[in-house]
Amino acid sequence: MVCIGIPENRSEHYLFLTGANYATLNQDLIHTKLLRVRDNLGVNMQPIWFGKYQLESPIMNGAGTCKTVEDVRKLATAPVAAIMIGSYTVNAQDGNPGDVWASPLNSLGMPNRGIEYLRKEGREMRKIAHDAGKYLAVSVAGYTPDEYCQLSEVAFEIGADWTELNKGCPNVWVTGGRQKEIVSFDEEVQDVIFDVMERAVGGQMYGPKYSPYTNPAQRIRVAQKVRSRRSVSFVTGINTFPNCYLPKEDGNPSIGFGKGLGGYSGPGMKAPALGQLVQFKEVFDEDPDCKIQYVYAGGVCTGRDVLDATRCGATLVQVVTAYAENHDPRVFERIATEYVNLVDPVHA
Repeated sequence: MVCIGIPENRSEHYLFLTGANYATLNQDLIHTKLLRVRDNLGVNMQPIWFGKYQLESPIMNGAGTCKTVEDVRKLATAPVAAIMIGSYTVNAQDGNPGDVWASPLNSLGMPNRGIEYLRKEGREMRKIAHDAGKYLAVSVAGYTPDEYCQLSEVAFEIGADWTELNKGCPNVWVTGGRQKEIVSFDEEVQDVIFDVMERAVGGQMYGPKYSPYTNPAQRIRVAQKVRSRRSVSFVTGINTFPNCYLPKEDGNPSIGFGKGLGGYSGPGMKAPALGQLVQFKEVFDEDPDCKIQYVYAGGVCTGRDVLDATRCGATLVQVVTAYAENHDPRVFERIATEYVNLVDPVHA
């Protein structure tokens, strides 16, 4: 199956918003423009190969924005190359109570219906995605190394094309009002997770999603450790910046849970996310045998953001906060239109 990120055999038009003007572009025109995008950007997109999968668009959603069959149906109408579902934990989670979304902060706490929902409904979600000409990826979040493996095994059983190991959610609080440690910053636990994954699902396509690293030495060290793992197919970066605080006008915290702390996301994360991308890619490129690819996430709101990420070496680009704010698939239409117009201005 070759996916182009736009449903095949669809005759209807998509409505795109570009600046103050509306333009109607049908599937065939977008397909043609994406082919020119592929050719214009050079080796990074001739065509886009993500592991064994061929895509003509780098754009997809990110974890946290799509978790149910209904969510997948909605994204199946959008010009995305792949649909990411999850994150899923072994046990269902209600998420954090109270006011947990105050953009650019959130403290959702990974609400999801758990591994049994994935096992029961996963094949239907895969079918919807594949029938729409899109790949299906699954984000998994374990509380132990074995849980990452258990969740990934179920994901591959239901036919997921790849899994993403969520190692960076900062908003899970456990008994006693204590935050769950963020796996991205525990290198020993990361090593154990990779060991378990290699034994259980080696040969399948998976990769970790990391938090933003502010310690340059740790950033390089983690990239070097990942590079040594030949079973890892890709790295995704970055997750939200943990434990940020913003007061409301009355002085009370904008986040009503977890002492007012939340993960920071949105446009302000672009520069940190690109910095991590550039440094990880530099480490990967030091080894000519390293095949690990990079999936970018961090403040993607415009087509220019997609272009900047691909120019810096990202293979795929995830749109998260811009979609999560209102779950309107038209945000992907706008971003895709801006992106192809930037790289193909003559035919805009």
